[in-house]
Formats: sequence, C-alpha cells, structure tokens
Amino acid sequence: MHLPRLNFWFALAALISLLTLLAHAKSGPNALLTPVELSNLSPALKALVAILWHGLTATLAINTLALVWLARATASTNLAHPADPDNTVAPGTPPHRPFRAALALSVMAQFATLSGIFLYAGWSRLGSVWILPQWLAGLTVFLLCLPGILHERRPAGRHRP
Repeated sequence: MHLPRLNFWFALAALISLLTLLAHAKSGPNALLTPVELSNLSPALKALVAILWHGLTATLAINTLALVWLARATASTNLAHPADPDNTVAPGTPPHRPFRAALALSVMAQFATLSGIFLYAGWSRLGSVWILPQWLAGLTVFLLCLPGILHERRPAGRHRP
C-alpha cells in the first residue's frame, strides 16, 4: 500500500483547524446561540447571530478541508490550475503550484483576519486579549502555514518528510 507524501506543516495546520472547528461546534450553541435565543433581542438580530455563527462554522470546515488537500497533494500531484491547463505560468513549475499557493494564502488570510478581529475586540471592548483567546488558534494555523509554503518552494527531490 502506498501512503501519500504529506506536507507536515499543512497537516499540522489542518489538525489545529479541525480541533478549532470541533471546539467551535461543541461550545458555541451553549455559549452563544442558546443565550441569544433566550434573550430579548429582536428576531432579526437573533437570526443574524445564527447566520454569522453558521457562516463561521462553514468557513472553518472549508478551510480545514483546504488544509487537508494542501497537506496531501504534494508537488508530484498532477493537478493543473483551471486557468492554466497547459502550465504556461512558469515553465518547469508543477502545474498546480500557483493554485496551491493562492489557496494557502487565502486560508492564511482568513485565519489572520479572524485572529485580528478577536484581538481587536478583546483589547478594545474587554480590556484583555485573554478573555476571548480564539485568536490563538487562528494565529497558530497562520504560522504553521508559513513553513508549509516554504516547504512547497523547495526544488523537487529536496523535500523532507
């Protein structure tokens, strides 16, 4: 049986993202959705909180799947970017590498943005970044993706397991 070669950094980022998703899904209803539903807020605000909650859940799930794909699809994977099926972006570059980089940067940007929002809200509204420590998970995923991208840039044959 042939096991796929993994990008360790993206795999670790995917694991942290999955754990974040599970914590979000497990604690969220009791910590946020139920109290909001039981509050005197308008039905529109209650619906908006639920939409935002489920939107974040979907974003975490999609980013986790993207990180799993980035971890599993190595430089030898034959996946071309739909806009460049003939590999004309950079001759000699694996055809999917520009797409992989764009996907990784997109995931990183989303986690960095979420971390920034939590840091700003914690500091400006609560006086401490430790009351809402969710920014740590986003920052961890962001930082783990950096060596994942660098690992991708190594020439063929120079990848470490």
